[in-house]
Amino acid sequence: GSDGGAVSDSGAEAEVTSEILLLPPCPIQGATYNIMDYGAKGDGVTDDGVAIQNAIDAVSNAGGGIVYLPPGTYLLGTVISGNGWMNNRLITLKSNIWLLGAGDQTILKMKDHLLDQSNQDHTNFLQGDATGNLCIENISFDGNAINNLNPSGAARPGNMIRFIGGENIWIIGNRFLNGAGHNDVALMDDTRFGGTSNNSYAYILNNIFLNGGHYTGTEIENVYNSDFSFGYSEWTDSYILGN
Repeated sequence: GSDGGAVSDSGAEAEVTSEILLLPPCPIQGATYNIMDYGAKGDGVTDDGVAIQNAIDAVSNAGGGIVYLPPGTYLLGTVISGNGWMNNRLITLKSNIWLLGAGDQTILKMKDHLLDQSNQDHTNFLQGDATGNLCIENISFDGNAINNLNPSGAARPGNMIRFIGGENIWIIGNRFLNGAGHNDVALMDDTRFGGTSNNSYAYILNNIFLNGGHYTGTEIENVYNSDFSFGYSEWTDSYILGN
């Protein structure tokens, strides 16, 4: 019915609406740290990865808070290498942090020809390891797929956001564009790799996913990619709604 502004009186839709209303908000509080204060330029030319990582590390060392990314295009072009495909990433996420952008005007963009090299096996845009209480909100992620498609015989690139273990993750109101990787958002159960996380409670809400695994603006697939999905979760209590 239309009385009182109700959209529908169907039981299924009412149940979903109730679930959405009961979902907890991002719980992160604390001081705000602006990445520009750590040397980020946001000019689409400078590699801002180190500056963003320094801001995240500072908030983590302070016990938590907000990392603010003001309007700008922040190029990411430095791979933090680890133990092969599980650990290569451009940014390491930490617990008790709210990574907050200014919507469409805040863009994290993959550097040209970063992931189309055969030695960059499963490099992830952002990765958290046993991360808890973290929010990512109002950021545009540009995977720059047209310049990062796999050459024949190369390893698959990674994900835009990947968590290996953790709990209480909010991914809200972001835009994921032109992903050349395996998934846009991936939540992995770390007990598969010897971890001990709870692997539970992820909220992936009201995001936009466009052109994943394709050339920008076309329907030509990256034929050397496989098993692409916009969202993939091995966690219990994963809420993927309104995307």
